[in-house]
Amino acid sequence: MRLASLTLTIALVALPAYAQDTARIIDGDTVEQDGITYRIHGIDAPEFGQKCGRSPCGKLAVEAMAVLAEGKRLECESLDQDGYGRTIARCYADGLDIGAEMVRLGQA
Repeated sequence: MRLASLTLTIALVALPAYAQDTARIIDGDTVEQDGITYRIHGIDAPEFGQKCGRSPCGKLAVEAMAVLAEGKRLECESLDQDGYGRTIARCYADGLDIGAEMVRLGQA
């Protein structure tokens, strides 16, 4: 029983280190990876709670970004910083420019 408890503790301690290596979605145009918040260059997406008429467009934008980037290791090219301290960047997931893809999908 103690061995199982120790194994679980080690797994839980290791999990946050792994999770930091992959992207976490903030909203449809912002992701976080390795403690850095990236605002995707050249796009603007609706905020999570925003509605466009009857459409939950903000939620749809977040879901689209999640499909593209969540849990993946992104390669981000830093371009600038915004007034909120976020790094403005062009980011790629598996070689795909996620900003361009959000525009192509009509989500930004």
